[in-house]
Amino acid sequence: MDQFEGTWVYNNAGVYFKIVLEKIVKKNSGYFFYDTLEGEYQYTVNGNDLVNTFSNPALISAIRTPILLKSNWKPLCPDCSPQNRRVDLILAERSRNLSGGIILRRITVNGKPALQGSVSKGGVATYDPENPPAYFTTSIPEQDFLFIKQ
Repeated sequence: MDQFEGTWVYNNAGVYFKIVLEKIVKKNSGYFFYDTLEGEYQYTVNGNDLVNTFSNPALISAIRTPILLKSNWKPLCPDCSPQNRRVDLILAERSRNLSGGIILRRITVNGKPALQGSVSKGGVATYDPENPPAYFTTSIPEQDFLFIKQ
C-alpha cells in the first residue's frame, strides 16, 4: 500500500480531481488490527467544487476500505504483471449520503509516479418511494482519470 500514499492530482479540460492517501498501520477495528489506506478528496469542474472532503473532514475518512486486487481479479488488468496490485477504494460523498468506488493502479508517466484511476458511480440500493433521497448518484462521473503525484 506504500506505493499509493501521497497527494495525487488529475487536472484536465476544466476538471480538477485531487486525492490524498495515507497508509494507517495497525488500525484498531475493535476486534483486530489491520493496515489500511485512508484519505480525502476534492472534485472541481470549471472552478466549482462539487465535492471537497478536505473542508469538512469527518471521523470516517472519505476514501477508505482498500481491497488489494490481483491482475486476474475483476476488473481484469491484462497490462498488469502478476506481482502488480491495484487497490479498490470507497469514495464517500457525505453531502449526498452516497458512495462510489475507485480502482487505482500505480504506473509511471514520463518518468513520474502516477495512478491510473477508474471511478465507478455509487447509488442508492433501496429507498422508500414515499420518501425518495435527494440524490441517486454521486457527483463524480464514471470514467478513467490519470493522477500525477505531487
